[in-house]
Amino acid sequence: MGIIYKAALWDMDGTLFYTRPGIERALRETCLDLGLEAIREEELETFIGPPVQDSMMRYYGMGREEAIKSAEHFRSIYHGEGYSMDCEPYPGIVEALRELKENGVGLAVATLKKEPMAKKICEKYGLSPLMDCVYGTDPADKLKKHDIIALCCRHFGIEDFSEALMIGDSKYDAMGAERAGTPFLAVNYGFGFHPGDDLSEYKPIGVAASPKDIVGFFLSAG
Repeated sequence: MGIIYKAALWDMDGTLFYTRPGIERALRETCLDLGLEAIREEELETFIGPPVQDSMMRYYGMGREEAIKSAEHFRSIYHGEGYSMDCEPYPGIVEALRELKENGVGLAVATLKKEPMAKKICEKYGLSPLMDCVYGTDPADKLKKHDIIALCCRHFGIEDFSEALMIGDSKYDAMGAERAGTPFLAVNYGFGFHPGDDLSEYKPIGVAASPKDIVGFFLSAG
């Protein structure tokens, strides 16, 4: 069995983990606390994955300073109330990770979640022993997706970033991969992309409908 890519870089929300329950609870409490109109049910999933301040600006038309304060309030609830742990790996994720690891593929988390929280979630749900590294954003939100992808590649000593594959469920993953110079694999079982979506503008190497499908993009019969 041959390896097509040296490393698998995994987005977290909507790719590794189903995180909607905890994020939704924290968002609802944030809106109540700040006197904001409740987020429409059909729009809730658009808040999962992107930086919270970006979603606040998009949905409510906030300025950046107000959005940052709102995001800080959200995070104080999300982490303080333990909602960040209200999630679970998608069915088949652990098995997919094990198969890739057994075949010599490097495994990394590349997420826009705060890094300490991402590590804590991976630890709780048993993914830490499978991951070679976990990189998330910094306290000041200065690191963008392409920066985090670069950190993952450098962890493996990969100089040509096209030798790694970014896996994600949203345009943020796709755009981060493009800017970093890594190919992108879309998944449509998460929050951002859905079956039937036209993803041609994001130039994915393919679309995976399940974690099991992802393995086939890394291993060749040769």
